[in-house]
Amino acid sequence: MTSTPTNATNIIIKKNSLLSNSKYSLMFLVSPLQGTQGFAELEFETAGEPHSGYCSPSASEGFSLETEFSFKCFEWQDENTPLTYEFRAGDILISSGISSKSVSTTLPAGSPEDDYQLPINIIIKNVVGVAVVETLYVTVVVHNLKVAYTLCSQINTTLRHSKVSQ
Repeated sequence: MTSTPTNATNIIIKKNSLLSNSKYSLMFLVSPLQGTQGFAELEFETAGEPHSGYCSPSASEGFSLETEFSFKCFEWQDENTPLTYEFRAGDILISSGISSKSVSTTLPAGSPEDDYQLPINIIIKNVVGVAVVETLYVTVVVHNLKVAYTLCSQINTTLRHSKVSQ
């Protein structure tokens, strides 16, 4: 849990070793080579993560660099305000800010291996740095697929009309 060297004058607690919204007690025991032992105890509580909220997209599917998607967050609460909202398409930062609970943007296409589903990670963080990640998925296809679909539809209609007239 700690990475504090022996005889240090401070204590270093390893990152992510404490749970959020939990109570802890540290006891320090001092044992000199000669003399009386002493101890001290420190009780503390870690901050909780933002809670009771949700986020939603304006559309569940669209076309890359054409469809404007809006992502909005509602009802997030925390004792340690203000909250910041960071919107990411995969690893790409879309928007970040204290008062920005929503963002509108066009998006790149999702990966064909993932059926064009693109993860939108929304990181809601309180003022002391405790965060929760809300992940939404939208399907974003390449614009050329739209053109191909329209062309196939037109060809299909033309073929049906030519069979009817024969």
